Amino acid sequence: MSPTNSNRKLYTVLAHILSIFFSFLAPLVILLITDDKVVKNHARNSLNFQLTLLIAFVATTILSFVLIGLLGYPIIFIASIVLPIMAAVKASENPDVIWKYPASFQFFKMEDAAVVANVEVKVETVTEPVTEEKK
Repeated sequence: MSPTNSNRKLYTVLAHILSIFFSFLAPLVILLITDDKVVKNHARNSLNFQLTLLIAFVATTILSFVLIGLLGYPIIFIASIVLPIMAAVKASENPDVIWKYPASFQFFKMEDAAVVANVEVKVETVTEPVTEEKK
């Protein structure tokens, strides 16, 4: 299924938002059903983050036996809600640019994608006329 440009934004946002409710299954399904490279890259990005959260959850569970890991559960819970929302907002602004989740392992590589880190990148070109003064 190849989405049109008008649906590209919808699929990229869904790749992030549905992961809040369905963990890694939603981006995996979107990755498998679409042919669009941009949507696939967003699904890979979301899938990478969800797998990172799964690893963090397992590590926190193991560490909770010595009471250290109990602090990790609220952090993982908040991150699993807030960060996909942030990625979905960025995807809705410009689907061609992928917002990189912080501290996310890259299990699946992006294909020819413009990946933006956690910092806003704003490029402005200033052109001033060059004048040479002759004396």
